[in-house]
Amino acid sequence: MIKRDYKNIVTLLKDKIFRFARAILKDEAEAEDVTQDIFEKLWLNQEWIDKYENIESFLMRSTKNLCLDKIKHKNVVINSFKELKSLHNNSIEPKNEEKDISDKIKLLIAQLPEKQRIIIHLRDIEAYEFKEISELTGIDINAVRVSLSRARKAVKQELIKTINYGL
Repeated sequence: MIKRDYKNIVTLLKDKIFRFARAILKDEAEAEDVTQDIFEKLWLNQEWIDKYENIESFLMRSTKNLCLDKIKHKNVVINSFKELKSLHNNSIEPKNEEKDISDKIKLLIAQLPEKQRIIIHLRDIEAYEFKEISELTGIDINAVRVSLSRARKAVKQELIKTINYGL
């Protein structure tokens, strides 16, 4: 891999890798660190990267694995959820209804189990196909569909409760 190829890969994928890492970690600073680490590893190990047919898939899988390693060492999801909940509950500024619903959906997605949260992010935010999600996560394509359906259903039910009861 030459320097120009590396720059092209970084330019094309850095935002996608960052958004994916941020969706998993729920922390922008850590997501930036993961993104930088992924591209540093790519540069340092460029001699074997040509073995992979799909570099994007490899980098997304590497990002997922690195993020999951960080979660195992720190309880990032719980701390981030508490922080988001605190910010949401202590908000002083008035918000319009659309922003409230958008924030509530993000909060509900953050509460989903890890597998469902990753799948809903890849499908609904990053617009990956089911086959690609299956390859990235190592989960059977039918299980991906079921998890996505369950995740959407859970978010919908909680959102309906919130709208009906103002919780």
